[in-house]
Amino acid sequence: MGGPLARTMETPGQPSPEPPRRRSVRARRQRPATVLAEGGPECLDHRLGVRLISWNLAKAPGTRRELEHHVQSADLVCLQEAMPSLLPDVPGSVHFAESFRRLRPNAEFHGVATLARAQARHGDHATIASRWREGWIVTPKMALATEYELGDELLLVVNVHAMNFQPVFKYMLRDQFERIAQRIAAHAGPAIVCGDFNTWRADRLRLIENLLHGFEPVVFGESEHRKRGHWVSSLAFGNRELPLDHVYVRGLDWREAQVLPSEHSDHGALAVHLFPKRGQEGSQGTHASGPHPML
Repeated sequence: MGGPLARTMETPGQPSPEPPRRRSVRARRQRPATVLAEGGPECLDHRLGVRLISWNLAKAPGTRRELEHHVQSADLVCLQEAMPSLLPDVPGSVHFAESFRRLRPNAEFHGVATLARAQARHGDHATIASRWREGWIVTPKMALATEYELGDELLLVVNVHAMNFQPVFKYMLRDQFERIAQRIAAHAGPAIVCGDFNTWRADRLRLIENLLHGFEPVVFGESEHRKRGHWVSSLAFGNRELPLDHVYVRGLDWREAQVLPSEHSDHGALAVHLFPKRGQEGSQGTHASGPHPML
């Protein structure tokens, strides 16, 4: 695996160009994250590492049973297209950032949720709402930033559901990740950025990687469960063979990266075991010492 990603397209600090007014619809005001549970130990165990799962549930009710299985062996679970009713009870903390709900009576909010075996730092959980709504479905996209103690460091976790339905002009996607990059810039310790990035075009992934400078991608093997391209890929000049879901890390080693199949979601869950980086030499992801099965 290569070294940290370098900025190749943007000038540091250069803001994205403001799009034409007729193309933009401002998203509703940003809401604070909802704390659904607040328990568990005060910190994650840096000696055992952090077992991470990132998964788009696709709002499918059948994913709850699969999720109940996954959370038994995970320390962090980052979910997109989640609803509170799909979340299992966990002996830790649960934070939810609502995005939208369908126009029907008693409809639940959809959004992103982060489940952790440990407590989040009090007050250090914030939504990062997109400023723009998506195309004809006029829904905003959401990211959720939470912090956890990991040994003598603070681990920042940013759970992202990226802008979609924008085939050519990427100002909305760029604006969303610039806001995420601003949050990351305020954190000096190890960090994880993961989720459904909607990278059904290579130029969309290049844009995101350019803004996540200093981060390394976790490399997952080929899997049909990671390439179940969304139907919008075909309509919007996309490539159905490109994966939509990603995990990027800074200051962390990784091993045992795998894609877990799902019978209910059109996304496979990404699972990886992460450890604090112990110096640059010999810290290239899967070259960390010894196997450590995750599931």
